[in-house]
Amino acid sequence: MIRATLREIIVECAQPRSVAAFWAEALGWTTREYPGGVLWMSASGGSDDDLLLVFVPSTGERPDRGGIQLAISPRSGDLDTEVERLVALGARVCPDRPEAAGWRVLADPEGNELCVLAPHGGEDGGSG
Repeated sequence: MIRATLREIIVECAQPRSVAAFWAEALGWTTREYPGGVLWMSASGGSDDDLLLVFVPSTGERPDRGGIQLAISPRSGDLDTEVERLVALGARVCPDRPEAAGWRVLADPEGNELCVLAPHGGEDGGSG
């Protein structure tokens, strides 16, 4: 059976640097930065197998959704197979969110958005 791994908790905020600094102090973790300025952290300081906290600037475009979004990736299989599995479980693909090479945006049965990332070691994921 295909199972997913929770890979990222994405925190959308007006001031990502100050929010990341708060969480770094609260958790004793170190803030890191992806190219393009996206801030992230994890318990080990690495991104390979840890759950990441990712801090992105709020766009203000989606007032109907909260500021936190989960991102998962399949433990086996590929991105499209995992999307199909989640849709069969009751998720829906968000048609107003663009598809990207390494991730897709879905909504759970109550409309909460989540990103499905390509499997670790596959296409370059990033945050949806």
